[in-house]
Amino acid sequence: MKELDWFLIEEKINEFKGAPTVERADTIFQDIFYILESYLNKKSISAYQRAKRLFVSLPLEDFSSNFHLALWNVVQEDDSHEQFKIKLLHRLKIAEASVWRKYKTKGSQDDKDETSYNKARWETLSFDKEEYVYDQEVSPSTEEVFMEAYTLKKYINDFIDLHPNSGRIIKALYLGYYGKELANTIYGEPYTTTIRKKVERARDEFKKFLFSTKI
Repeated sequence: MKELDWFLIEEKINEFKGAPTVERADTIFQDIFYILESYLNKKSISAYQRAKRLFVSLPLEDFSSNFHLALWNVVQEDDSHEQFKIKLLHRLKIAEASVWRKYKTKGSQDDKDETSYNKARWETLSFDKEEYVYDQEVSPSTEEVFMEAYTLKKYINDFIDLHPNSGRIIKALYLGYYGKELANTIYGEPYTTTIRKKVERARDEFKKFLFSTKI
């Protein structure tokens, strides 16, 4: 969004505060929402994609509805016209976290703090490039791409320190090795049922590790 748009929103919020009727206030809020609609949609998709990059699928509509509610709550604050952008971004972070909490369930003793996210739909841990294709409308900056790649590699390296054998498998998946190629690279053997089960176990262990460091 352009700085002029943020300035316009702050003016609209001032109008909202001084609206003589509820109907007029609703109309002004619709104007604010119209300006921010595309921005909120992009933020919702980005939150949805962040979850997918941690191999769990949370409903896009949950992020969208929570972000819309966050906007409404910020606009109603007494000093919402001051540093509105900063306040909205803060509320969006809280709204994103609330979607994760919605899918948080009681886990087993093996889970950190006995917390699990099994209510959510797990994504296959394949590291396929297609999993990370961004919508053109929400293309990340160079800095964001670098930081996410750096963060994922750091997670993998930390996982290798804790689980060397499973970590080798996860690193191979990250580098693009699958099936027969993975089996030959790591074990120097054909791809068998035994190796397939080792790969599945490594994926499960890495999922647990990721969520032990999440929110």
